[in-house]
Amino acid sequence: MVDNAVEEVDVGEEKKVKKSIKKHKLIRERELTDLKDILSLPSGKRFLWRVLEHCHLSHSISHRDPLDMSRVSGERDVGLWLLSEIISADKNGYIKLMVDATQRENNDG
Repeated sequence: MVDNAVEEVDVGEEKKVKKSIKKHKLIRERELTDLKDILSLPSGKRFLWRVLEHCHLSHSISHRDPLDMSRVSGERDVGLWLLSEIISADKNGYIKLMVDATQRENNDG
């Protein structure tokens, strides 16, 4: 897990600023590479699709109970974040997940 703690950098020290920027770029590149690797695996695509389905992206989060609505809203936020990450890693990643899911549905059903 990446430490998301804010690292204080003296913006007056150009070398430290450049080093910090480079470090964060490398971390981000590694995160996207990891996700690309997951997207390249059939099991990875199936798992990501299950998570996205669980996150209520394709239906309303409206509930009579405000606590349920809050919970579902939080789950949806996670799904939107994951969707954004997938698209950042592979601009066609979500489409690939949908195609695979549709093919599985057609083969299983």
